[in-house]
Amino acid sequence: MRLTTNNKVKRRLVLGLVVLLAIVFSSKAGQLSTSMMTPSMVDICGEFENSVEIAASGIFNTQNKTLTNVVANIAINDTGLLVLSAISQPLGNIAPLSYASVSPVWDIGCNENGAGSYKLWIVYIGDNFSESSYEDAFTIVNVHGSPPIVMAAEPDGYVDSHNVELIVITDKNAICRFSQTDTEFSSMPYLIEGEGVMHSYTLELAEGSHSYFVRCADLNSNTMQNSEIISFVIDSIVPAVVIISPTSTTQAESVVLNVSTSEEAECKYSYFDRIYSQMEGSMSGSGLTHTATLDLDETTSELYVRCMDNAGNIGTAHTDIRVGSIPSVKIEFSEADNKISEGIYEVRVVASQNLKPTPKLYYTFDNTDIRRAISLEGSGMNWKGYMIIQEKSNYLVGSFEFEGFDYYGNKGTQITSGKLFVVDTLAPPSPIDLVAERLDKKRVKLRWHYDGEEVDEFKIYRSVDQYVSYAHLQATTETESYIDYVNESTQQYFYRISAVDAVGNEGELSNAANVTINGSESRKIELGDGSVKTIFLPESAVAKIDLTQKDISKLKLDLELAKSNLNSKVGNEDECEALLGLIPTISHSIDVVEAADTELRVMKYSELSVEEVERRVENIRKRVDELQAITPVELKVEESIEAHKIITKSDVAESLKDLQLDLSDEELDEYIELSYTSLREIVVVQEVRVVNVEYLDGSSRRYVFVFERTNSQLADLESLMVIEAIPKDVVESASEIDFITLNYRVIDDDPLIRFNADELVNNGITYIIESGTPIEDYKRIKTVILYDYDSYIEYSAVTKSDFGLLEMTGWIGASAGKFGFSATEALMIALGMITIVALLLYYLFVVMRIHKRPRLAKQSWGEYHELATKEIEAMSKLGGEDSINDEISKIAGETKLPPELAGLDIKLKSTEAAKVMETTEASEAYGRFKKLLENIDLMLELNDFEGASQVYVKLMKSYPELKRSERSMVYKKCAELHKRISVSKLFTEK
Repeated sequence: MRLTTNNKVKRRLVLGLVVLLAIVFSSKAGQLSTSMMTPSMVDICGEFENSVEIAASGIFNTQNKTLTNVVANIAINDTGLLVLSAISQPLGNIAPLSYASVSPVWDIGCNENGAGSYKLWIVYIGDNFSESSYEDAFTIVNVHGSPPIVMAAEPDGYVDSHNVELIVITDKNAICRFSQTDTEFSSMPYLIEGEGVMHSYTLELAEGSHSYFVRCADLNSNTMQNSEIISFVIDSIVPAVVIISPTSTTQAESVVLNVSTSEEAECKYSYFDRIYSQMEGSMSGSGLTHTATLDLDETTSELYVRCMDNAGNIGTAHTDIRVGSIPSVKIEFSEADNKISEGIYEVRVVASQNLKPTPKLYYTFDNTDIRRAISLEGSGMNWKGYMIIQEKSNYLVGSFEFEGFDYYGNKGTQITSGKLFVVDTLAPPSPIDLVAERLDKKRVKLRWHYDGEEVDEFKIYRSVDQYVSYAHLQATTETESYIDYVNESTQQYFYRISAVDAVGNEGELSNAANVTINGSESRKIELGDGSVKTIFLPESAVAKIDLTQKDISKLKLDLELAKSNLNSKVGNEDECEALLGLIPTISHSIDVVEAADTELRVMKYSELSVEEVERRVENIRKRVDELQAITPVELKVEESIEAHKIITKSDVAESLKDLQLDLSDEELDEYIELSYTSLREIVVVQEVRVVNVEYLDGSSRRYVFVFERTNSQLADLESLMVIEAIPKDVVESASEIDFITLNYRVIDDDPLIRFNADELVNNGITYIIESGTPIEDYKRIKTVILYDYDSYIEYSAVTKSDFGLLEMTGWIGASAGKFGFSATEALMIALGMITIVALLLYYLFVVMRIHKRPRLAKQSWGEYHELATKEIEAMSKLGGEDSINDEISKIAGETKLPPELAGLDIKLKSTEAAKVMETTEASEAYGRFKKLLENIDLMLELNDFEGASQVYVKLMKSYPELKRSERSMVYKKCAELHKRISVSKLFTEK
């Protein structure tokens, strides 16, 4: 603990008084003796404890008289120690020749700046005596100093100024130094100003991160052993702010504000030009992208965005947004549920806002493209017109189309409700299998079977004779049974039933059924074809069959509606439906339901037992329930993203690593370089769609469609392959993937898939995954295009052979491996090239000397150089490629030609290294190519070398279009023409 200044003064006064009394009473010494003080020596402070207990023991009265009111006082020879407890300890009376009953104890602490050694002893004071233990009992206390502690250091975090002040605050007076590396105090080069507790140093620093190490020492040279680190970042650059969207007119009531910044920042927005702290709108995201949802009014708004980086620098962006909602309408019919039959119907149009001029309304049917107009009258938001229906159809689906403008000129076409209606002008089929059963003399139970569209009611007709017509209406019911109350005195009743649909269409009357009230009961019924069938099943069994048939009829209608709904899908949803094969699935379900209905119909007139009927009905219900779990009713594309992938060298290397090819490191590097250099410009477009499919039982499944394609032009497709690496958190195994693209091979179930390159270019790659993985994870799918491994092996074998000319020229071996030539074929090509080079040299130096000896004899080395330079330029115009310099030098050494002339033959050959595609049938391109060859021959015969050169350029551009077999037929001819044109241009230009 620390003492206040007043307490220190008081204790020092007491210590002085004790010493003074000891001097005054020194003449009476020898009355008390002290055996020992413990500890006799102790170290405190610094790396030791900050305080210690000092105790005296063996205090003995050497007199033959009692010493009264004895007090023990601790004495110190300097002020470097503090007495933390009471200085005076009362011992009371001490009997003659006896020990004191009390052993005094004092708590001793070190002074703040009191490092050194101190002696402590006891001064006893009583009535008329004093005694000191200075000589025989004392304690030596060694006080060690402690280094200063850094209480605070600044700056910390981000600083927006290049002029930075380092501030260090210590717990006591100290001297502080700093450096950019962690070293001992004496080696630190920079002294921080200030010898008290506050220290500062000003630096002029550049933008970026900075760290400094600080150590301090107090005035007694107690030095910090560990550095205090001051770390901060200087950032004075205002972040660039870009409003991505919205940037102009929008017609949505709410939009998403998207903002990007050049560095990490926090953004706010306001419709007024305010400072950052007063902006009312906060945006999510503290990185480089920031979003917020804006609720907009129908007005023109100014939008201000300010973003503050970690150092407090604020950037600003501004845009104007014109907001206007798109008008929409609701369509209402005079009939409920939008179900109508023949007749005239009023159509009401209710708009979401005032419309001007008069909106337009049309309707079409799903069986025709004819669009019929409905004339409207009204104003503002309310309009009406009339529609005349004459079509004869059962469940003909119609739809409305709307077009209107609000006062701002915004065009609306959306119909929010009432867009579809159903026209039903056909009467439902008549009920069948009508049965009349007498319950007693007053009641008759009627039951029948109905298999058709959903009806609103059944009408029951009754007569006392067999001629029952529409004039004999007795009652109506909504169920397929009815209890009729009859007159018991009537001998017989005849019944017929008709069905009435929701729009009032009434069908034909059913077969007649009669029942005898007063006479013998009949169990026979008349069937639709006029025959009579005896019922063997009990009524309870028939009722169960009837109930199941009714449920199946409703299910069949649901399936038809689901099929119609899926058939109406367009765009992406239609494509996804076709790939999943949902409509065929529904068609199969309809077939199963119809088969079950037929089975029930036959069962009703069978001679089965009640138990067997119940068992079969239950099996049918189970099949129907299982059917609902796999029958789709709705498909929606919930979200989709599109990404453009560029092949990187690391992607190529990683894909080859996954392939685990048996290649050396050198071969692998060569393979990577070949694939990356040739294919790095290719862009693969990936589209991912998340599709939710709902099923008849209420369940749903989530399918993810992956479409990949490229618009890049790729030649020699058969020498390329596509490697698709799919992360395991997207799909665990390749067996879980439904590949729509059939030409694929699973390299690794991890999964790693190989596709043919022609699939990517011509048809695109498509596969489906049933997964709940977020759509963003699919961006991590890597698609890499590589040269086919087998083609590379042949290429490597040829280029590394001992055929000197292949290594000399380079392009022959590369073409051989790349285009599938064997080593033997490559050798033959090399030998052919040697022959051509020899002939060319012979022509240049023998034949031409004979015919142009006078001119050649006068040509100097400079003229040769100029001539060769012109030839190189001519070859570049013909589409030739540069050869490797050392190969040119090698030929120059062997032929004694200047390097420029030695390189000509290589340049001539390089333009013929076209890619080869395997095929056998002749193409239209081959015919055009042959025609160009003939034209060049003719021009050369006429000495039209410039025209031949121009046609040859065109010839070489069309060369890649030829098939492999066609190229092999024209290869030698092209090489011959190339040399003839080159030699001709060489001497004509000279």
